[in-house]
Amino acid sequence: KGYNVYRRNSGLNGNLVQLGGLVADTVYRDSTGVQDSTYEYQVAAVNKTNQEGLKSTADSVRVESSFQFIKNFGQQGNGLGQFIVTADIVFDPKGFYWIAETNRNKIMKFDTSGSFILEWGTTGTDSGQLNGPYGLDIDSNKNVFVTEWHGKRIQKFDSAGNFIFSIPDTNGNLMYDLSVDENGFIYVSFEPTSIGERYIRKYDSVGSFIKAWITSSTYPGPLLARKGKVYCAGAKDVSGRAYPDIVIEIFDAAGTPINTLNVRKPGETGPVGINDLDIDTNGRIYAGDSENGKVRVLDPISGYLTSFGKKGTGPEEFSVIRGIAIGQNSTIAVTDFSTVHIFSLP
Repeated sequence: KGYNVYRRNSGLNGNLVQLGGLVADTVYRDSTGVQDSTYEYQVAAVNKTNQEGLKSTADSVRVESSFQFIKNFGQQGNGLGQFIVTADIVFDPKGFYWIAETNRNKIMKFDTSGSFILEWGTTGTDSGQLNGPYGLDIDSNKNVFVTEWHGKRIQKFDSAGNFIFSIPDTNGNLMYDLSVDENGFIYVSFEPTSIGERYIRKYDSVGSFIKAWITSSTYPGPLLARKGKVYCAGAKDVSGRAYPDIVIEIFDAAGTPINTLNVRKPGETGPVGINDLDIDTNGRIYAGDSENGKVRVLDPISGYLTSFGKKGTGPEEFSVIRGIAIGQNSTIAVTDFSTVHIFSLP
């Protein structure tokens, strides 16, 4: 009649439990395993009178990530090229890393191997100064755009740190993240000081306001504008749930809604904290989850696909994810306080 499939977590000395109901096929796919865990599987045939035969010999499987760790770089401290608390990270057209350092009020540049090249920035609130740089992006001309933590302006610099212009928010609202698309348009998300101020604004390349639109998220946050689409992660309060849904809203470049994705996998509960977004050449969305110490990977239509990483302080582990960036050489860089982790994409 079919088969029953059983599994136990041998690494945790777990009990043997049945996975789902009767399997009618001779192929079974299990997508509920946890990375870095080892499982034993057994199968038992069931006859037409629903009698189960003997269980098979156990087969052992270890779940390993297809996102392979390459290396770390970065050093904690107050010195040249060192980090206290990192924030956003981006790649420039030549593949160099650019990182916003929030506590030292610096913008920092590293080469493709992670070797320090330069840093610039002075502490303050005047034009050209930095007060907790947080959101970061680079246009095709290598100009650098920065928002500040709980700040009320976007600043534009050249690649040497020379101030070009700023875009203030005349309403006094708090900017969260920004992104510059391939055509030079600037997008910024705003933290709401009241429920009616959850929106995204779009500016042209010289800082002139174009339009704004409201998000359905109660608390819009990390933002990404690429290839004619705008992605914004945020929390949606849902009545009766212990935690709000964490979603990624997708808009076209004019602000028309396209899709809304829940970043959780089916059946998942508990807190999630998305701090940054990026997208690969195949259109998959990557969301840095600081709460759970993992990078979530989503299909832009169907949602959750997989994740990699785990909470911790080891070389391949994430303490608090601050920023993520996908490079031209099939790598993903993740900032984590005073460390940058580099993984290969599958």
